[in-house]
Amino acid sequence: MNARLIKTEKSTKCTKTEATKAISQSVLPNRRDAIFSAISLSSILIIQSASASIPLTIKSNERASAMAEIGGRMSQPRTSQRQPRQQRQLSPPSPESDPAQIKQAIDLYQKARQASQDEDYQLAYDYYNTLITKYPGLALSERARVARAILLYQISIDNNNNHNASSKKQQISMAIAQLEDEEVSLSGSAEVSAALAAMLWTERPGQRERAESLWEASQEFDKRFSDVEWVVREKLWPPRLVDALKKFLSMS
Repeated sequence: MNARLIKTEKSTKCTKTEATKAISQSVLPNRRDAIFSAISLSSILIIQSASASIPLTIKSNERASAMAEIGGRMSQPRTSQRQPRQQRQLSPPSPESDPAQIKQAIDLYQKARQASQDEDYQLAYDYYNTLITKYPGLALSERARVARAILLYQISIDNNNNHNASSKKQQISMAIAQLEDEEVSLSGSAEVSAALAAMLWTERPGQRERAESLWEASQEFDKRFSDVEWVVREKLWPPRLVDALKKFLSMS
């Protein structure tokens, strides 16, 4: 009888233990899930509240700074940037916009060409030089600078007549240097390239390769410079440069 009771008590204890274990296994996961769910929910709420508060804070700060800036501007007295009418000084009209000066420049240019036709190359040089000095900003002065350099090459011969070789060489060098300057400022000018090619071929034998390159460039822009009669008739090149051109064309 006692043995049966002991056995019954043991079986009862086992049943209670198993029941407790089963309950704990079923309850604990539910508790763990609930805890994790609560933590996740609170994290989401914290993140959402933080993200929602940031732009509000920035906007409020921007609004406050903007209001402060506007208040500061309104508190400052407005100063006018306009000068009194009596203090304004009108700039003098440029040659490009002054019809009188343009007319004078054209008159000088025509006189220079007429002097070249009359073979008075020193007078033509003086007219061109006056035009360049008085109206350097005019587009007409660009043509005058090229013509002046070409005429300088001619008068270096006329004025010296082989009596002063050093002065002749100096003027020839000046004429070449002036054309080289115009080659840079008037890139693509066929006349500048052709005239410089003829001068270098005749006066600078060591630069004949460069002269050929310049001539090729001039022919790309205007092939008429290979026609000596056209150059004399239209461009009014003086005899010295025409002779240099003939030497270049004949490669002599």
